[in-house]
Amino acid sequence: MAIDSFVRQHYRNLPQAFKNPQYQHLSETAQIEFWNLEGRLSPENLCCDGECSKAQVRQRERAIWKEWRALEKKYKVKVDPYV
Repeated sequence: MAIDSFVRQHYRNLPQAFKNPQYQHLSETAQIEFWNLEGRLSPENLCCDGECSKAQVRQRERAIWKEWRALEKKYKVKVDPYV
């Protein structure tokens, strides 16, 4: 199954998070990739609901930002998750 059809099938009812203008020029697949990383950056996800140590949280956050930068490079765009 192609990634685009998978995305359409499983993410049909995405929240309106992509009304943000910085996302609108991206493909649906790219939007979902950024959206997934953005969700992983939430405090409860980063610290596994308080189960991770501070060092583990920093390590997880660095890994996510590395993935984020790779996506920005892949799609040739800068996206601010805090907008």
